[in-house]
Amino acid sequence: MNVTDVYTEIASIYHEGNVSGSGNMGVLNISYTLNKTINIFTIVILFITMISLGCTMEISKIMTHLLKPKGVAIALLAQFGIMPLTAFCLAKILQMEPVKAVTVLICGCCPGGSLSNIFSLAMKGDMNLR
Repeated sequence: MNVTDVYTEIASIYHEGNVSGSGNMGVLNISYTLNKTINIFTIVILFITMISLGCTMEISKIMTHLLKPKGVAIALLAQFGIMPLTAFCLAKILQMEPVKAVTVLICGCCPGGSLSNIFSLAMKGDMNLR
């Protein structure tokens, strides 16, 4: 049994005939209305989250960080120096395939996304540094 047979059997369990000749599983068939509803709901939730995170910032604290940029410098060094370098080293040490290595490097360059902001807010961290 080869990989194509396995994918064909898995796909036939979920949706009969939803496998292309190359063995790739097709995309689930979702109605247009449901897809549009999910997209709108996701955008609204993301908008509310980002606005609420931004509303926790105070101008006086932002000015303090601009006048004494030690925390900002540490964050920039970690975000754009240490994290990508660590991801690059991990990809080299683990001898990853090129596609996987690029994936790890991208994740190292943009860690966390908005989830780190939400965790910082939940832990009462300094949102002005985020």
